[in-house]
Amino acid sequence: VHERNIGSVKKLLQVTLPIEYPASFYDALVASPQDLTQLVFFNEVLVGVVGCKVEALDGVEEGAIADKQLYIAAMAILPAYRDMGLGTKALAHVLANAKSHKDLAKAYLHVHAGNAEAQKFYKAGGFTEEGSVPGYFPRLTPPDALILSQS
Repeated sequence: VHERNIGSVKKLLQVTLPIEYPASFYDALVASPQDLTQLVFFNEVLVGVVGCKVEALDGVEEGAIADKQLYIAAMAILPAYRDMGLGTKALAHVLANAKSHKDLAKAYLHVHAGNAEAQKFYKAGGFTEEGSVPGYFPRLTPPDALILSQS
């Protein structure tokens, strides 16, 4: 993700996800290591994104071998391109790249508690439920999120 294509990423997320991200979210995507955010193209058309950022790992002293975590902040594939394996490949690519970052202890994400399809997708990819956050998605019903992670 670069300054020159962040507008396309923003539009893709606006039409695929039921949440609105602030400008700071898009700034963080541009600032993320390039190998930890993946754009998905089909016949040269942008159809998806795996948007990540690196965060400090709570309870671990900075400078420790694995003192950070990869937060998968947004993942979206346009509906017409789902069930083609594009999301699976993109997420696997990002997670494989994350393994080369020795300071990353794990990857995690929030998924809407009412989105069984997304939960199934992530769990099939090796993510496990770590907890929940009541009210994380205040504009959705239910408003809760599950935290899924993978070491």
